[in-house]
Amino acid sequence: MEKLERRTRIARLKVAAPEAVYAEMKEYALAVQAHPYTEGSDELELMLLRRDNPLINLALAGFASNYELVGKLYGKGRELADDPQQADQARGLRLAVLSNQTVAAKGLLSRFPERVIGDDEVARVLKEGDWKEAEALALNPTVSDDVLKAIYRGDNFVAGIDETRRRELVVCSSGNPRLWTNTDNDYGPDMGHWDIHKAIFEMLETVPTSNHWAGSLTYLLRQLDPNHVKSPDSIDDVLDRWTRDETGEVRDLDEGDTYTHTGLTQRQELRCLIGALYGRSYKKPVKVHGTAEDDDVARRCAFYGNGKLDVKDIDAGYGRDKGVFVFGAIFNDDMLHNRKTRRHFEEHCLHSGDTYLYEMRCQQLDRKWTSFDPRPAAEWMVDEEKEKGKERFATERQVSQLQASVKELQKLVSYAPWFFAALAVLISWKLS
Repeated sequence: MEKLERRTRIARLKVAAPEAVYAEMKEYALAVQAHPYTEGSDELELMLLRRDNPLINLALAGFASNYELVGKLYGKGRELADDPQQADQARGLRLAVLSNQTVAAKGLLSRFPERVIGDDEVARVLKEGDWKEAEALALNPTVSDDVLKAIYRGDNFVAGIDETRRRELVVCSSGNPRLWTNTDNDYGPDMGHWDIHKAIFEMLETVPTSNHWAGSLTYLLRQLDPNHVKSPDSIDDVLDRWTRDETGEVRDLDEGDTYTHTGLTQRQELRCLIGALYGRSYKKPVKVHGTAEDDDVARRCAFYGNGKLDVKDIDAGYGRDKGVFVFGAIFNDDMLHNRKTRRHFEEHCLHSGDTYLYEMRCQQLDRKWTSFDPRPAAEWMVDEEKEKGKERFATERQVSQLQASVKELQKLVSYAPWFFAALAVLISWKLS
């Protein structure tokens, strides 16, 4: 039945209701993304474009694979609208194009969205366009690496951008899966991924050392997987740099607002995060850029996040630095891989306020290592997880039932034109 539906797709969608076309184009996009060299159909997409229906155009903008066709729809979305309804439709087209993940599946030369809308338009969207459109672009996992690198380096597409706007783009981009998607394979390393993380570390070395930037960078770095970040030979300069404000004046790192995850000042928390994430270099011999006895808490966090921690080390670190120790140690893969130290950490150090970051770290390890069990080991966390599991199961079951109902309705809608056409022929035959 599925093969028949695919073979008759063009004939069916030529007369199907726009809602049915939209639903099927979503499935079509997933198929193209999975098998880009066998599933895409320019014939189908061009036929649907000729229908010139607002909802179908929206489906094509978001799910089609032909970059010229998608670019044409973006151009249509940039045309001046005569009334509010047309303006909404035009904005919807632009957002759909900027969120499209199918064009890039066609290969390395897709350069999405530059090849679709042009370099100048990419720059306009990022620097001064509607924020929702810039957000869609920054969060699109198939956006070209050059766009993300430009945001982090402050050049190319965002050269001359307003500083606040750039910080907002940096924070927004923290949700882009490209930051933790490394496509190294037998044919070579993922150099684009490497360049993105190199650009992120360069931000720490170049952006103004204001409290605003400290907050934005902290938000970004907290989302990163330590397995993917750059491994610098030293963090001395960057840690020293963030002891000074944007005027170059040395600041008292314990003075200021402490409305942060750790209770430290924003500037000091960023330094601790830099230590935990970047505190180990892998050039032989492997070096950890801090010790448990260091006077600088950021360097202690470098040890907490990268050193070999046994149960005694965990107790000593928590005894000295409490929540700051937890903040640093959450990034320590070796400790989390060891069931004994992980259980001790969960039972004696973690609190409910730490669970979001901790669960995110466990998910990161689960993606990388099939042997890693992301489920908590401590009893108090197991009980909490059971309650969450019950809620998730109930919600997922409701969603599954709703999706099944919608699918049946879509089938009825898509077959309706055929039914009425057959009925008309039958009535005509009866009357003749």
